[in-house]
Amino acid sequence: MNYLTNFLTVIPFLLLLFYNIKKLGRVIALSNFIIALYTFSMLSYGITCFNNPTYYLTIKAYLIVFFSILILTHPISAFEKKFNSDTTIAELNTKKFRIVLIILLILNIIAVGFYSSNLVKLFNSDFTTVRDDIMAGDGFYESSIFSKIAVFGAYLSPVSLFLYFYTLVVNQYKKIRNLLFIGSTSFILYSANVAGRDGLIIWFISFIALICLFYPVLSKEIRAKQRKVIIIAVSLALPYFTLMTIGRFAEDNKVDKDAIFSVFDYIGQQPYQLSDLIDKKEYLGYEGQPRMIYPIFVNIENFVLDRKDPSENLGRMELREISIDYGYQTWCFPYYMGSIIVDLGYTGFIIFSLILYFIFITNLRVVDNSLSITNLLIGFSWSMIIIVGVFFFYYGQSVGNVYLLIPFFIHFFLKYELE
Repeated sequence: MNYLTNFLTVIPFLLLLFYNIKKLGRVIALSNFIIALYTFSMLSYGITCFNNPTYYLTIKAYLIVFFSILILTHPISAFEKKFNSDTTIAELNTKKFRIVLIILLILNIIAVGFYSSNLVKLFNSDFTTVRDDIMAGDGFYESSIFSKIAVFGAYLSPVSLFLYFYTLVVNQYKKIRNLLFIGSTSFILYSANVAGRDGLIIWFISFIALICLFYPVLSKEIRAKQRKVIIIAVSLALPYFTLMTIGRFAEDNKVDKDAIFSVFDYIGQQPYQLSDLIDKKEYLGYEGQPRMIYPIFVNIENFVLDRKDPSENLGRMELREISIDYGYQTWCFPYYMGSIIVDLGYTGFIIFSLILYFIFITNLRVVDNSLSITNLLIGFSWSMIIIVGVFFFYYGQSVGNVYLLIPFFIHFFLKYELE
């Protein structure tokens, strides 16, 4: 594709975005935000091609992205059409809900404390060296029960943010609410410990997504306060993001062309990476590693059947070594679609998409102008697959699998209280 064609790929996404805005009658909505993310990714692809002339986008990859977003945002948009300021949200003022909040806070606090302890070491180190050491298995800390709990607490950051907004809407648990907000930053600290920028980006994206989700029931006062939070967050985030970008991508720690383009490449490489992954998969006949998508279920199946999985003792990096032999890059962003297609195939991707669609239509519902907050939590948590999936499938570790199951546990734990 020439440079002009690269930018033309944005047009169908823009048309979809404008159509959805017109249908909903408002700009601030979760479905609009998701479409806008992928629109910006396509735009950034056109920009980053100037610095990466070898990038390309196949028609097959483009259609997979476009129709996935078109189809999966439909049930979200249909829900938002009915969700308005008059919708009733049930209050969870119960002992069971307090237990959920307390457990979540404990996990968040452990994560914040664990990862904060390494920040001084991080900023006294060369970011590129830190990243290389992590890839070689030599990080700031060794694997332990505390590190596993900390990772779990960090991955629950979107749940903490969700309940932060819920308690804002119902005007309850003010002290716990503020702690939930602080605890949600554990994911930023978790990412910082591996010299990563993604934790900051994903936290910010999650926060914006939840504003879009809850927007119809947020009072003007709450909206004004959250705008201030965004401004403060951006003011604090920019220096960190800039330092990390220069430290990892700029030569001699100076701002140069590569450092600048790396920002656009962060969200613009995806169309090329998806195209490249699909081409390699079809050419090389790579069958993938399902454990890269749902390791927890494979492990449970092996345990129940007393079956030895040849890869059961391999870590994610070792599993990826197998794919490297086939010519795949280990640290690239092929959208969540690329991650699923490479490791589960096209049939697996279709089944995965149908599961997502089913979860959305069964949980994102307004019935008799009322809304179940735990169903909304399930719907939002699984929509995070698409939201952070603008990079890659983020929940392919055991802890990521558990994150996707936690909202169901919360729902059934509180179910009898709700009835």
